[in-house]
Amino acid sequence: PHAAIKPVMDEIGYVCSASDPIQLKASPAGGVFYGNSISGDSFSSAVAGEGDHLIYYEYQDGFCSSTYDTIVVKNYEPNAGPDQEVCAASTHHISGLPLNGRWMNHSGNPAGSSRSNVSPNDEIINFSSIASGIYRFIYSTDDFQNCRDTMEFKVKPLPAITMIENSACLGETIVNNLVAQSP
Repeated sequence: PHAAIKPVMDEIGYVCSASDPIQLKASPAGGVFYGNSISGDSFSSAVAGEGDHLIYYEYQDGFCSSTYDTIVVKNYEPNAGPDQEVCAASTHHISGLPLNGRWMNHSGNPAGSSRSNVSPNDEIINFSSIASGIYRFIYSTDDFQNCRDTMEFKVKPLPAITMIENSACLGETIVNNLVAQSP
């Protein structure tokens, strides 16, 4: 009699809906993967949809057949919200979905912004008067497969205001024309 061979498949665990197809691995080699959103030896999370998905690996050695299964949990793709164009010296509330995610600063942000936490998925972003350029804030829903989305703020600098010089005597009224110019 032949002893049954027990196939083993690498665990996948959690994936993001935006993930690239995942290469499936199992041993012994030569078996067949099957299940929802399986093509050959890869799992397509983009096709699978959110939720739990069973993946099977079946191996036959000529006499015996054995199957191994694992569950892949596909998380909801995060949504950081739409990109925005704002002015320096302004404050903005941002909120990501699904709930219970977290916000992070992009490592390449210029100086002039700060974040304060309101709740797990809500933040207040403050841009100082010197803020100018592109600022990115990342909303992540897990630490497993980098399920994240990025919100971008294009911050316009404050205009430079100059006054045309006038002179007057005490008690006289001066009307000045202000000119706003882009820095």
